[in-house]
Amino acid sequence: MSRNSTAGKIPEIVYRNGKPSKIIIGIKEYEALLEAVEDREALDWLKRSRKESKSYRPLEEVCARSVPVNKVLIEKKAEKGLRKLPQEVKEAVHSVLEKIASDPFPSGSRKIVGTDNLWRIRIGDYRILYEVDEASEIIRIERIGHRKDVYR
Repeated sequence: MSRNSTAGKIPEIVYRNGKPSKIIIGIKEYEALLEAVEDREALDWLKRSRKESKSYRPLEEVCARSVPVNKVLIEKKAEKGLRKLPQEVKEAVHSVLEKIASDPFPSGSRKIVGTDNLWRIRIGDYRILYEVDEASEIIRIERIGHRKDVYR
């Protein structure tokens, strides 16, 4: 075990002027903490989102491509977020949306903790939040955007 490893140990607290100023934790603990924060932000967003009225369009109209298997609907705010993305990110998002259409749970998708059917998928610093209704085979794309904005 390396000297700097804190995995499985009690976090180290750094003091300045007799007061705690920093905490040192292991990478795995840090990553788990980031996941928990992102899940919490997603839950807060979901609660706010449920109060708003929404309108959806078929993904085929937005991407101008045919989408196999599941019916994918994209919410207006998600479509607006998609239009604002840089072109290279937009192409990656289109590719992921096509994957979601054929497999609602592609590699890299994560279920939002505390929800029944809300999922997210990462594309670098960007996120797609989507809801899966397995009974009716409908996937609703709720939000697309940068990770700092997508949960607002």
